[in-house]
Amino acid sequence: MTGEQIRDLTTSLLDGEELGQTAFLNLVNVVKNNRERIRPWRYLLTEDSSETASAGDTYETEKDLPSLFRRTLPRNTMVLKRGDTVLEYSQIPFSQKIQYRESCQRFYIDYKNSKFYLCGEIDGAYTIHLFYIAKSADIKWATEWIFPEEFHPMLAFDVAVLHKGGIDYDLINERMARILGFTAESLTRSMIFWDDELQRAELEGQAN
Repeated sequence: MTGEQIRDLTTSLLDGEELGQTAFLNLVNVVKNNRERIRPWRYLLTEDSSETASAGDTYETEKDLPSLFRRTLPRNTMVLKRGDTVLEYSQIPFSQKIQYRESCQRFYIDYKNSKFYLCGEIDGAYTIHLFYIAKSADIKWATEWIFPEEFHPMLAFDVAVLHKGGIDYDLINERMARILGFTAESLTRSMIFWDDELQRAELEGQAN
């Protein structure tokens, strides 16, 4: 569903009350981002290999995080590769970068400035493969959410809840917001079950 189609569904949920295009797109991207933050969705797992490591790099040599970076994975987050040599790196807290500055195969992230850094000595040129959970691009009037279309109505319900439970609040709308919210949460549970299946299939070496 495009942004326009989600707005049309939202209008029907609001009994014909139509939100302006700009206001709706702002709200739908708020609820989209809220939904994406609730867990590390496998569907948003992404690899970036645009950065390299070189001999002479130190723990203060900055590398750029991808523009749509949201968070790292719990493990197996970064790999450095040169020919047949593969080095697995694990993340340390930003606050411990000095203690780990000479430790091999460690990295830390400066989230505020969208940078990451490698600790220890680098003995040559490597390609850095960073595996991360990405943010999806904003939904626009003619573009769709990256997730499968069966879950797109959830965003319309979320916008309707936000509108009736906050922007257009009264006691009647508060009750309606609760009812709409139940449907949105039912769709969310279905989406979580689907994501769990993706993760299980990956662990079991199966294709879903």
